[in-house]
Amino acid sequence: MALLYYLEFTDVEGILHRCEINDSTFVGSSTQVYGHCVLQSGSIDTITSPIRGMGLSLFLEASSTLTFEDLYALGNFTYNVTYERDGVILFDGYLDPEGLYQDYVNDKWIIQLDCLDGLSYLDNLAYVDDSTGLPFLGKQKEIVIIANCLKRTKILKNISVYVRLYYTGLTESNCPFDNVYLNSERFIKDDGVTPMSCKEVLISILERYNAVITQSNNEWVIVRVPDMVRETSGDGWLFDSDGVYDTTDSFDFNIDLGSQIDGYYPHWVNANQSIGLESSITAYRVNYKYGFVKSYIPNIFLASDGVSTIDDYTINDGTYLAFPTSNIGILLSCADNGATKTLTSDVVGLFVNNKIKVTTRFITNGDATTFKFRLKLDNGGGVIYYMDSVGEWSVSATDILQFNATDAEVVFPDPPYVEGTGIEITYDIFAQPLPDSGDLSVEIYSAKYDNALGFTIGNVNLTKFEVAPVVDSEPVGETHSQEDLSPKSSKIQPTKEVFCGDSIGDLYLGTIYKNDQVTPTTTWYRPIGTFPVQRPILRRMLSDFLALNDSRYKYFNGDVYGYIPYLSKISINNFPTNKFYVLEYRYDALNNITTLKIIEKKYSLGAGPYTIAYEYGNEVEPTIIG
Repeated sequence: MALLYYLEFTDVEGILHRCEINDSTFVGSSTQVYGHCVLQSGSIDTITSPIRGMGLSLFLEASSTLTFEDLYALGNFTYNVTYERDGVILFDGYLDPEGLYQDYVNDKWIIQLDCLDGLSYLDNLAYVDDSTGLPFLGKQKEIVIIANCLKRTKILKNISVYVRLYYTGLTESNCPFDNVYLNSERFIKDDGVTPMSCKEVLISILERYNAVITQSNNEWVIVRVPDMVRETSGDGWLFDSDGVYDTTDSFDFNIDLGSQIDGYYPHWVNANQSIGLESSITAYRVNYKYGFVKSYIPNIFLASDGVSTIDDYTINDGTYLAFPTSNIGILLSCADNGATKTLTSDVVGLFVNNKIKVTTRFITNGDATTFKFRLKLDNGGGVIYYMDSVGEWSVSATDILQFNATDAEVVFPDPPYVEGTGIEITYDIFAQPLPDSGDLSVEIYSAKYDNALGFTIGNVNLTKFEVAPVVDSEPVGETHSQEDLSPKSSKIQPTKEVFCGDSIGDLYLGTIYKNDQVTPTTTWYRPIGTFPVQRPILRRMLSDFLALNDSRYKYFNGDVYGYIPYLSKISINNFPTNKFYVLEYRYDALNNITTLKIIEKKYSLGAGPYTIAYEYGNEVEPTIIG
């Protein structure tokens, strides 16, 4: 970025503030302008609201020779704007093309420029690769998913994480986001084509942890609110903008606030403080939408890097393997008449009586006639089952399936050999229920040619291989409900919809996986006490939220003289027991005044009745039982 305009001013305390407006296409000398700025956030309803976007308003002196008309941008990411206070960057974002406002104050022409940090844009930006525009495939770490969302803001910063909620088996020295995997295909909408927005994806991760994200001190900062409330400070983890771990990072949210008479700085100012009461929240419900797996082997079109890597598969022998120029699908040559095992899929854990549908789609070219593969189920106890061409299971190791191409109508299961039809042929096999629980895998072999003729020049172009679940009258999701132990109000939290949760198998796209990318998570713990309680993450989501909202709380409105960081844990003189957290925020840099709405919170263990019910399409708002 090239510096187009810059603004410098000192506040009433003599602290230097600097704003820069940058344009990547600008060539020439930068121009100093004059004015001031205000840093602010949107209002939130609860301190667990996950997306905490920041805005910056620039108030600049304009004239007939300096109109700023060049800043009427055509897009959201044209002009980058940064703001630093005392050498620390507090805001990095982009000029909002709809945020230009002109006014005349006295005899000075003042122009207002509004800037956004990018989080507000995520609602309209699809969760796709920012460099290619293509959807993601396969399992991804949560921190990588978060990084991919943030890249869409065009603001590349380190990501600092303070989240202390661990799945059972994960030690506390490891960041959960760096050790939890999700199916990226879960973030495709129900039409099977349209990607979810980055905002939907980001919220779906953060809400499960009761975590929030904002921009602070030139970093993206993610904090789990229950941890912030329970602890005064601690160590977290720092990742680069790609989601790669860098080092540990320390957190200290504490701010002391009181009156100037008592010697506090920052301190209350302008005599406009007021106190109100916020009711407790007594019941909360979370609806988990499963998202049925489209294929147990996600890479159904065998996308590759075109050289040596096919996601979800291991190349056993590449002698008879080649890749199309599109890197979609594979070419299996027939020179050895189908004798070589070429690929083996990753294993997927299934359960006895699960049903599957196997779909193959391929084209024969040249002398090739036949696509060969084998489907195996290993029960882990020495017994291996094989599926035959009509979907039956047996322990016969000879069941290497041979699907042939024909230019006539396909006669299942085995039409006569026809060489090089060039016609795409699809086979569907509805297998019998699995005879046992175990690991399912696929072996793909080199192509076969007609033995009678013996010609060996040609290939099978395998364009699709899918192993999909067959679900009979299964629920589409589950609803977790919890209420306070002793209800103190009639206020309830609106039902939240989440896309990922704990599971005992791989049937759902919403399954959360441990760091081996195979084992689903089932329970989680927070490091409280000698024997932390293990609970499913969605139950933990409910209980943590209610623990923060189990009673009536005071909130303060008013002005403070001095800078207070947006993500703060505020101690107020004469209110020594509980701490206060920001709901509304505005920092007038020139006058060094922070205007706040802050709410008192504590973390109270002991949530009340919890229930789980399976959903078949109807969602119901929670009601209070106690």
